[in-house]
Amino acid sequence: MVLNLKEGERLIYEGKASWWNFWFLIYLGIMTIFWGVGIIFFVLAYRGRINSKYIITNKRVYSKYGIIRRIVRDAPHDKIHDTAIIQGVIGRMVNIGDLRFNTAGGYASEIIFKGVSDPLRVNAHARDLTK
Repeated sequence: MVLNLKEGERLIYEGKASWWNFWFLIYLGIMTIFWGVGIIFFVLAYRGRINSKYIITNKRVYSKYGIIRRIVRDAPHDKIHDTAIIQGVIGRMVNIGDLRFNTAGGYASEIIFKGVSDPLRVNAHARDLTK
């Protein structure tokens, strides 16, 4: 885990971006493997997956993602006002989506869990803690 837990803090959810989030890179890798550039797309998909980390604790929400440009944000639960789930048509079919935590006063603007599997379940974990 990347996040150092503070005293009294316990882990509720830990996840990564779904492989489905990188379907286009994988598709490009398959289509271009015979020209020798396909491996680049596979590496980008792999790096995108392992560089993502989404954590919910009993005190805060933490997000880290990005291959070249890394975005790391966290916010305590008392700063989070609402959540939003964004799913496209394909996302609904394979049960992935973006989960956005909107924070108060521009603390971190918003914290995004990009391409998380089963976003409704993850949102339920977060909602239980903010009540």
